[in-house]
Amino acid sequence: MIKRIISPYIKKAAKSFPIIGVLGPRQSGKTTLAKSIFPDYQYVNLELPQMRRFAQEDPEKFLKQFSKYTIIDEAQRVPELFSYLQVKTDEDKIKGQYVLTGSQHFLMLSSITQSLAGRIALFNLSPLSYEELFKNNHKKLSVNHLIFQGGYPQLYAEKLDSNLWFNSYVQTYLERDVSQLSQIDNLTLFEKFIR
Repeated sequence: MIKRIISPYIKKAAKSFPIIGVLGPRQSGKTTLAKSIFPDYQYVNLELPQMRRFAQEDPEKFLKQFSKYTIIDEAQRVPELFSYLQVKTDEDKIKGQYVLTGSQHFLMLSSITQSLAGRIALFNLSPLSYEELFKNNHKKLSVNHLIFQGGYPQLYAEKLDSNLWFNSYVQTYLERDVSQLSQIDNLTLFEKFIR
C-alpha cells in the first residue's frame, strides 16, 4: 500500500471527534486507508443489499450491533443513518467511534452538514499525488506519464492499462453516481463533456 499523506491527520482527528468522514472519488483508496489506519475496527459495507436494508429498516438495532469502533463503508447509501449517528455519539461520548467512508455525493455532504456538524471531522481523499508516488519508489515517473496515467491507486498496484481503466471508470461513474444525483436527460452528451 502506498502511504497516504493524510493518514496522520486522520489519526489525530480520531482523538478529538466521535466520527471521522473520509470522502473522495470512487477508487481513490478510502476503504483501504480507513482499514489501514484503524485495523482493529469492525467493518460494515452498506453496498451489500442486506446490510443496507438492515441500516434503513432498523437504524437503532444496526448501530447497537456496530456500536463501537466501526468503519461504515459506502455511508452515502443510507443518509438517514446520520441522524441516528448524531444521537448515538452524543450519548456515548466516545472519540473515534465511527469512521464513515463514501463518495463525494452531494446528498451525503448535505446530510452530514445537517446532522453531524461539530461531531465529524471530514477528510477529502484524492487520488495519489506526485509526492505520494515519489516517496513510494515511483521516482522515475515523468510529468507526461502522470498526466496520462493519473493517480488512482489501482493503476499502480495492478499495473493496469489506464485507457481501459478510465473508460470503464467514466462509464460506471455516469451510470451510477451522476444518474442518481441529477436529472441529466442526455447521459451520452454528458459523457462526451466528461471525456
